[in-house]
Amino acid sequence: MPENNKIVIKKYPNRRLYNTAISAYITLEELSNLIKEDYNIIVIDAKTGEDLTRVTLTQIILEHESKGYSLLPLEFLKQIIKLYDNNLSSVFNAYITHSMDYFKKNENSMQEFMSSTGGGNFLFTNNWTKMWEDYSKKNADFMEAMLKNMSGLNPSSNNKKDK
Repeated sequence: MPENNKIVIKKYPNRRLYNTAISAYITLEELSNLIKEDYNIIVIDAKTGEDLTRVTLTQIILEHESKGYSLLPLEFLKQIIKLYDNNLSSVFNAYITHSMDYFKKNENSMQEFMSSTGGGNFLFTNNWTKMWEDYSKKNADFMEAMLKNMSGLNPSSNNKKDK
């Protein structure tokens, strides 16, 4: 595989995917595994050169969802659809990007905590409740900081009355 972790995948009109790093056709499942291994994947239309990365990654998500994984809540999907014609779509994009970065940074500590509780009953422990409260507080602080950075405004000041 390439040293810089970047792999160009060519998508052909017959929907086949060609991994240029190994000169072989691959399946969507194999592409999914490359992403899980932190390869930087770029999918291009073999004929036109158009970037098909978003569409192809969405297709992987759809396949996982259709297999019963249900990672994306129904209400979340509905809200995404509503945001397509909304002037807040760029704010949502930035929020999701920053939230995923934040989640990824805290993923190991959350997994360690769940392991330390012995598995199945972690949702009902006081430690879990405390950890979730702390996580929620940090997420709220993160959201406020992100909004400040994006707009130059302090969102909490909008709720305070002038004295």
